[in-house]
Amino acid sequence: MTTAPRIDAWTVIGTIAALLLISVLILQPEVNGENILTALRVSSATTAIPFLLLFALTPFDRAGTPAHRWLAQHRAEAWLILTASHLVHLGQIGLYYRLGQSCPLTVWLVTIPVWLVMLAVTLVEFTRPPLLTGGGSAASRWAGALYGAGLWIVWLVFLLAFALGSAAGHLLAYNLPALVLFLAAALGW
Repeated sequence: MTTAPRIDAWTVIGTIAALLLISVLILQPEVNGENILTALRVSSATTAIPFLLLFALTPFDRAGTPAHRWLAQHRAEAWLILTASHLVHLGQIGLYYRLGQSCPLTVWLVTIPVWLVMLAVTLVEFTRPPLLTGGGSAASRWAGALYGAGLWIVWLVFLLAFALGSAAGHLLAYNLPALVLFLAAALGW
Protein backbone atom coordinates (compact mmCIF):
# COMPACT_ATOMS: atom_id res chain seq x y z
CA MET A 1 0.00 0.00 0.00
CA THR A 2 1.33 3.45 -0.89
CA THR A 3 1.69 5.96 1.91
CA ALA A 4 0.63 9.57 1.70
CA PRO A 5 3.43 11.83 0.52
CA ARG A 6 5.52 13.83 2.95
CA ILE A 7 4.82 17.52 2.40
CA ASP A 8 7.24 20.32 3.22
CA ALA A 9 4.65 22.77 4.54
CA TRP A 10 7.09 25.69 4.69
CA THR A 11 7.92 25.32 1.00
CA VAL A 12 4.24 25.32 0.09
CA ILE A 13 3.32 28.17 2.47
CA GLY A 14 6.32 30.25 1.40
CA THR A 15 5.62 29.75 -2.29
CA ILE A 16 1.92 30.59 -1.98
CA ALA A 17 2.75 33.66 0.16
CA ALA A 18 5.24 34.77 -2.50
CA LEU A 19 2.62 34.32 -5.24
CA LEU A 20 0.10 36.40 -3.32
CA LEU A 21 2.69 39.07 -2.50
CA ILE A 22 3.75 39.35 -6.15
CA SER A 23 0.11 39.70 -7.19
CA VAL A 24 -0.56 42.40 -4.61
CA LEU A 25 2.61 44.31 -5.55
CA ILE A 26 1.72 44.27 -9.24
CA LEU A 27 -1.73 45.63 -8.47
CA GLN A 28 -0.32 48.59 -6.52
CA PRO A 29 -0.84 51.56 -6.22
CA GLU A 30 -4.20 51.14 -7.95
CA VAL A 31 -6.09 48.31 -9.57
CA ASN A 32 -6.65 49.06 -13.24
CA GLY A 33 -6.92 47.11 -16.47
CA GLU A 34 -3.22 47.38 -17.30
CA ASN A 35 -2.10 46.17 -13.86
CA ILE A 36 -4.56 43.29 -13.97
CA LEU A 37 -3.27 42.18 -17.38
CA THR A 38 0.30 42.22 -16.04
CA ALA A 39 -0.79 40.28 -12.95
CA LEU A 40 -2.60 37.76 -15.17
CA ARG A 41 0.52 37.22 -17.28
CA VAL A 42 2.64 36.69 -14.18
CA SER A 43 0.15 34.32 -12.54
CA SER A 44 -0.19 32.35 -15.77
CA ALA A 45 3.58 31.88 -15.73
CA THR A 46 3.68 30.93 -12.05
CA THR A 47 0.91 28.43 -12.71
CA ALA A 48 2.71 27.03 -15.73
CA ILE A 49 6.12 26.55 -14.12
CA PRO A 50 5.16 23.75 -11.68
CA PHE A 51 2.93 22.15 -14.30
CA LEU A 52 5.72 22.23 -16.89
CA LEU A 53 8.06 20.66 -14.36
CA LEU A 54 5.58 17.92 -13.47
CA PHE A 55 4.56 17.19 -17.04
CA ALA A 56 8.08 17.37 -18.48
CA LEU A 57 9.42 14.91 -15.88
CA THR A 58 6.60 12.40 -16.34
CA PRO A 59 8.11 10.65 -19.41
CA PHE A 60 11.29 10.07 -17.37
CA ASP A 61 9.44 8.69 -14.33
CA ARG A 62 11.01 5.22 -14.25
CA ALA A 63 11.99 3.43 -11.03
CA GLY A 64 15.49 4.32 -9.88
CA THR A 65 15.83 7.49 -11.97
CA PRO A 66 16.39 10.96 -10.49
CA ALA A 67 13.08 12.07 -12.03
CA HIS A 68 11.26 9.24 -10.22
CA ARG A 69 12.85 10.15 -6.88
CA TRP A 70 12.05 13.85 -7.31
CA LEU A 71 8.46 13.18 -8.35
CA ALA A 72 7.94 10.76 -5.45
CA GLN A 73 9.11 13.41 -2.99
CA HIS A 74 7.62 16.59 -4.48
CA ARG A 75 4.67 15.78 -6.75
CA ALA A 76 1.98 16.61 -4.18
CA GLU A 77 3.71 19.87 -3.21
CA ALA A 78 4.03 20.92 -6.85
CA TRP A 79 0.34 20.16 -7.50
CA LEU A 80 -0.68 22.16 -4.42
CA ILE A 81 1.42 25.14 -5.54
CA LEU A 82 0.05 24.81 -9.08
CA THR A 83 -3.54 24.73 -7.82
CA ALA A 84 -3.05 27.69 -5.46
CA SER A 85 -1.39 29.72 -8.22
CA HIS A 86 -4.27 28.98 -10.56
CA LEU A 87 -6.71 30.07 -7.83
CA VAL A 88 -4.86 33.41 -7.67
CA HIS A 89 -5.17 33.54 -11.48
CA LEU A 90 -8.93 32.90 -11.22
CA GLY A 91 -9.25 35.71 -8.68
CA GLN A 92 -7.42 38.07 -11.02
CA ILE A 93 -9.72 37.13 -13.90
CA GLY A 94 -12.68 37.88 -11.63
CA LEU A 95 -11.15 41.23 -10.67
CA TYR A 96 -10.57 42.06 -14.33
CA TYR A 97 -14.22 41.27 -15.02
CA ARG A 98 -15.39 43.39 -12.06
CA LEU A 99 -13.48 46.39 -13.44
CA GLY A 100 -15.88 46.30 -16.37
CA GLN A 101 -13.41 44.71 -18.75
CA SER A 102 -14.65 42.14 -21.18
CA CYS A 103 -14.01 38.60 -20.09
CA PRO A 104 -15.52 36.15 -22.55
CA LEU A 105 -17.67 33.38 -21.18
CA THR A 106 -15.32 30.87 -22.84
CA VAL A 107 -12.54 32.00 -20.46
CA TRP A 108 -14.68 31.02 -17.49
CA LEU A 109 -15.94 27.83 -19.17
CA VAL A 110 -12.33 26.69 -19.62
CA THR A 111 -10.59 28.15 -16.57
CA ILE A 112 -12.97 27.05 -13.80
CA PRO A 113 -13.22 23.37 -14.92
CA VAL A 114 -9.43 23.23 -15.33
CA TRP A 115 -9.00 24.57 -11.81
CA LEU A 116 -11.47 21.96 -10.52
CA VAL A 117 -9.50 19.22 -12.31
CA MET A 118 -6.27 20.59 -10.77
CA LEU A 119 -7.93 20.57 -7.35
CA ALA A 120 -9.07 16.96 -7.86
CA VAL A 121 -5.58 15.87 -8.96
CA THR A 122 -4.06 17.68 -5.96
CA LEU A 123 -6.45 15.87 -3.60
CA VAL A 124 -5.57 12.56 -5.23
CA GLU A 125 -1.86 13.31 -4.85
CA PHE A 126 -2.34 14.08 -1.15
CA THR A 127 -4.54 11.13 -0.30
CA ARG A 128 -3.18 8.48 -2.66
CA PRO A 129 -6.51 6.61 -2.54
CA PRO A 130 -6.31 2.84 -2.54
CA LEU A 131 -8.52 2.82 -5.63
CA LEU A 132 -5.64 4.31 -7.67
CA THR A 133 -2.90 2.25 -6.09
CA GLY A 134 -4.83 -0.96 -5.60
CA GLY A 135 -3.85 -3.31 -8.39
CA GLY A 136 -5.70 -4.32 -11.50
CA SER A 137 -9.35 -4.30 -10.51
CA ALA A 138 -11.84 -2.80 -12.96
CA ALA A 139 -12.61 0.07 -10.57
CA SER A 140 -8.89 0.76 -10.15
CA ARG A 141 -8.40 0.83 -13.94
CA TRP A 142 -11.33 3.27 -14.31
CA ALA A 143 -9.97 5.49 -11.54
CA GLY A 144 -6.54 5.45 -13.19
CA ALA A 145 -8.09 6.31 -16.55
CA LEU A 146 -10.02 9.26 -15.05
CA TYR A 147 -6.88 10.49 -13.30
CA GLY A 148 -4.91 10.24 -16.55
CA ALA A 149 -7.69 12.01 -18.48
CA GLY A 150 -7.59 14.84 -15.94
CA LEU A 151 -3.85 15.26 -16.45
CA TRP A 152 -4.27 15.31 -20.24
CA ILE A 153 -7.12 17.87 -19.99
CA VAL A 154 -4.88 20.21 -18.00
CA TRP A 155 -2.05 19.59 -20.50
CA LEU A 156 -4.31 20.37 -23.46
CA VAL A 157 -5.59 23.62 -21.94
CA PHE A 158 -2.06 24.77 -21.08
CA LEU A 159 -0.78 23.81 -24.53
CA LEU A 160 -3.62 25.65 -26.27
CA ALA A 161 -3.19 28.71 -24.04
CA PHE A 162 0.52 28.94 -24.71
CA ALA A 163 0.30 28.00 -28.38
CA LEU A 164 -2.50 30.49 -29.04
CA GLY A 165 -0.65 33.12 -26.99
CA SER A 166 2.42 32.53 -29.15
CA ALA A 167 0.40 32.64 -32.36
CA ALA A 168 -1.33 35.87 -31.32
CA GLY A 169 2.03 37.41 -30.42
CA HIS A 170 0.93 38.22 -26.87
CA LEU A 171 4.15 37.10 -25.27
CA LEU A 172 7.09 35.55 -27.04
CA ALA A 173 7.92 33.86 -23.74
CA TYR A 174 4.90 31.60 -24.38
CA ASN A 175 6.85 29.82 -27.14
CA LEU A 176 9.13 27.95 -24.73
CA PRO A 177 6.36 26.54 -22.47
CA ALA A 178 4.37 25.48 -25.55
CA LEU A 179 7.46 23.69 -26.90
CA VAL A 180 8.17 21.99 -23.56
CA LEU A 181 4.55 20.78 -23.30
CA PHE A 182 4.58 19.50 -26.85
CA LEU A 183 7.90 17.65 -26.43
CA ALA A 184 6.90 16.17 -23.07
CA ALA A 185 3.64 14.93 -24.56
CA ALA A 186 5.48 13.41 -27.51
CA LEU A 187 7.94 11.66 -25.17
CA GLY A 188 5.17 10.51 -22.85
CA TRP A 189 2.93 9.26 -25.61
